[in-house]
Amino acid sequence: MRRVAALVAGCLLSLQVSATDTPVRDWPSPGLELSAGPGAITLRGHIASTSHLYELNESAGPQGLTTAGTYKHIVLPEHWRKTSALLVTILAGMHSGDAAMTRDEVTIRGTLTETGTSESIESRLRESVPPETTVTVDIWQAPTSASACGALFGVLLEKSFRLRAGETSVSGEHFPRLNRIADALDRCRMIRLRITGHTDNTGDVTDNELISEQRAKAYADYLAGQGIAEKRLVFEGRGSAEPVANNRSAAGRNRNRRVAIEIY
Repeated sequence: MRRVAALVAGCLLSLQVSATDTPVRDWPSPGLELSAGPGAITLRGHIASTSHLYELNESAGPQGLTTAGTYKHIVLPEHWRKTSALLVTILAGMHSGDAAMTRDEVTIRGTLTETGTSESIESRLRESVPPETTVTVDIWQAPTSASACGALFGVLLEKSFRLRAGETSVSGEHFPRLNRIADALDRCRMIRLRITGHTDNTGDVTDNELISEQRAKAYADYLAGQGIAEKRLVFEGRGSAEPVANNRSAAGRNRNRRVAIEIY
């Protein structure tokens, strides 16, 4: 029993040391980010105090809490402690997910376990924040059959990923959907994906073929980085050979600069 207590104390001590009184430049106003995967919940952002960090660690339960950076903030909204603890508790009961909180917005996304339920999550969060706070809940049930997996990927892969001109890396705005795809791949082990990069018709044909392949590889690498076996991911670039819109307009070229993912 003493050994367990010592381990817990050591964990909390490491959390305490990570806190600093100096806010960093990329947090101009209060913000908190949480991500949950098998066996761990990671936190980054503003906390009220060291005791607040203790409370969050307790809310994480057996999974425990790790920090990628915590910053004490002089003035935090009144609901900050209660809502952040609730977010950690919800994430601890999920297969995987992520959450974010600012002064006037709370967002949580992820996958429930087979026994989880999403009915009460939104109402619990709304009860913990002021009425004017925006609450976004995007939670889905883990697939349990081949047909459920097919239906899930039909939704996840329905739209391609749009990119800016010349862009060959994964756009940050695509992280949430890619994370959902990776999580679905983890649940649906029979699924394999083909990732195809495309460009508009601006520029040299050979250059466009290279750019399109780099785009596809970047998105395949992202999924592989989330733990998906590379043998389940095939990527290729098709340059400007397969437009989905007219390249004569800016809107059309924007639609053609894309990465498409499909089951194969």
